[in-house]
Amino acid sequence: MKSDNIVCDNPAVSDVKLWLCEKYVFSFLFKNGKNAVLQALELIERCKQEEDILEDGTSIQSLEEESDKLKKRLKNLQTMVMDELIDTNDFKEHKAEIDEQVSLIDRAIAQYEIDKAKREKKVFDLEAIKERLNTFIDLNGYKVNEEMIDMFVERIIYRGIVNGNDEFLWVMNLSGEVTDTSAKYKIQGYDKAYSDSLKDDKKFNIVARMMIPMEECKRYCEEEANRKFRSKFWRPITIKIAIQ
Repeated sequence: MKSDNIVCDNPAVSDVKLWLCEKYVFSFLFKNGKNAVLQALELIERCKQEEDILEDGTSIQSLEEESDKLKKRLKNLQTMVMDELIDTNDFKEHKAEIDEQVSLIDRAIAQYEIDKAKREKKVFDLEAIKERLNTFIDLNGYKVNEEMIDMFVERIIYRGIVNGNDEFLWVMNLSGEVTDTSAKYKIQGYDKAYSDSLKDDKKFNIVARMMIPMEECKRYCEEEANRKFRSKFWRPITIKIAIQ
């Protein structure tokens, strides 16, 4: 991939492969797959807004159930005191522990509600995205216009060889805002955890997957791009499209 006039020298990320991928990506988004993209984004948005999970993976429902159990336990302890099955000191000790646990749960739920209110805005501006998807894209040439790439592509991630294919994740910016992401995604400083996260589909809003077979790679290379096809530098290509 080209960045600040530096071209990636990995043979899996040649210009011709990117030209071929971009034709597939833009054709899907702006011609064949508009409705599929919008339906996928609506589903993603619905799931995110309905999510009642804390950062550690605990569900709000499980916290509420635990709180109810603790309150019932406290009532049972009160009954045991009345029936003289436990003394007052034992009751006070258990009550203090239960009150503290209930208080912790109440604070966690209250904080969740505060955080939820802050993020209650839409995940995607679907109207703006619909407008972008209705943009006219000329795909008659052997590659997509550079201005269109700058306008719509957030980043391209090469994930290496996956199941025998070169896998590329195209993250698209359809928000209506054109921003310079060159500094945001500089490769320096990437640690293993971050690199691994780039290979995790769950970290991205993926709306489409497609595969380009070798014969199509060869045909495009020779007939459209007018380049010599060297099979040792090629594999079938897997493309995944995500919306930023």
